[in-house]
Order: sequence, then structure tokens, then C-alpha cells
Amino acid sequence: MLSSPGIGSGLDVNSIVSQLMAAESRPLAALNRKEATYQIKLSAYGNLKGALASFQSAARNLNDSAKFQKINATSADTTLFSATAEKTAALGSYSVEVKQLAASQKLASKGFTNTTDAVGTGM
Repeated sequence: MLSSPGIGSGLDVNSIVSQLMAAESRPLAALNRKEATYQIKLSAYGNLKGALASFQSAARNLNDSAKFQKINATSADTTLFSATAEKTAALGSYSVEVKQLAASQKLASKGFTNTTDAVGTGM
């Protein structure tokens, strides 16, 4: 024999079922919130790990004393001026001032009649 408890009994079956479903889903919702919190923390730990790895790499570079003793020479415009630095160069910042531009020069002679003629005997 089948009975339908909601019909004629005055019970609101839909409300009871909804309340039971809500009660059953509360632990799942709490677990979902915990999982979201753990995911946020895990992401933060991952970001921290990456930042620490970058910091460690930079710190290892500071351990190399040769990088602090490196001497470098640079020019703002290498088409006009170039510079090099030797290992014994004195530390400092230097400037170059152009006082006069170079001019081209041509020299010519009358030529020589013989290949044994003396060159540059003066005037």
C-alpha cells in the first residue's frame, strides 16, 4: 500500500525536504570555504617561494667580489668617442672635452726621377 504523506496530512513536504537538503549541504559548504582558504594560502606561499628564489639569486651575485672590482669604460656616443679601461685603471668618472676638431691634411711632392733619390733632405 502506497501513501503520500504530504497530501491531506498537512505536512509541507517540500519545505521539509529543502530544510533537510540545506542541513546536509552545510558541512560541504564549510569544506568548500576551507578549501578556498587553503588555495589562497597555497598561492601566497608559492609567490613567497618565487620571491625568495629571486632574492637568493641576487644574494649569490653579491657574493662574487669580482663583480665589485669590475672596471668599465663607456661612451655616451660611440660614433664620436670610444673608451676602454685596463685592469689597473684608476676608479672615477672622467669627461672628455673637444677643444678643436681635426682637419684633414694632404702632402704632395714633385716626384722623383730616380728610385735611389734621397727623400726628406730638408730645405
